[in-house]
Amino acid sequence: MNLFDYAEAERRKEEGIERVSTGTSADWVRDAIETIRTKFHIGETLTSERLRAAVGKKPHHHNAVGAALNHAARAGLIQKTGLWIKSQRPEAHGRELRQWVRIPPPQN
Repeated sequence: MNLFDYAEAERRKEEGIERVSTGTSADWVRDAIETIRTKFHIGETLTSERLRAAVGKKPHHHNAVGAALNHAARAGLIQKTGLWIKSQRPEAHGRELRQWVRIPPPQN
């Protein structure tokens, strides 16, 4: 077995995102994406922490936040800034959070 298998890691990531997005956290993920659309202005930055606070309710599973951000990125609502911000929530122990920026919706 190869210790580093990028393709397998990506497959498992996609599987996890799908599982969280269609399970008990599906409503939270939909609410989070709608929150990004309606409460974050174009050019405004956000982190998983800011998104959780803006949604206003705790997700059923901690991975729902990442799933929502991945869906929003794929939908062209946000993109990575390349910056990482220290978490403010005590239970996050100061871990680094990816920063995202709200971008204009794609033109169809």
